[in-house]
Amino acid sequence: HSLPIKALSVNRLFMGRRFRTREYDLYEQELSYLLPRTLKVDPNKKLKVDIVFGYSSTLTDVDGGIKGFLDVLQKMYQFNDRNIFLLNVEKEITKVGQEFIKFEIKPLETL
Repeated sequence: HSLPIKALSVNRLFMGRRFRTREYDLYEQELSYLLPRTLKVDPNKKLKVDIVFGYSSTLTDVDGGIKGFLDVLQKMYQFNDRNIFLLNVEKEITKVGQEFIKFEIKPLETL
């Protein structure tokens, strides 16, 4: 289906300034520690990103983790997320305490 309407950005969806939480600061710190140091991302290429979020609750929205995770990825790997042209996101249900994030970043040309 094709709809003749412009999608709204997160900035346009909400009024006023949003503030980072302490939990987000800790999440960024922990992710930065866990992310592989050997991964190199060409900041000048169009990118494809695949993400699988392992949630322990079926009530969690599939898109709930995207913004924060992508923000940390782009900071860590020195690219702008506007260069992501293909984003695949999946949700898997796992047991409590076994939550995870799997991801892959590739140049779009390699498809």
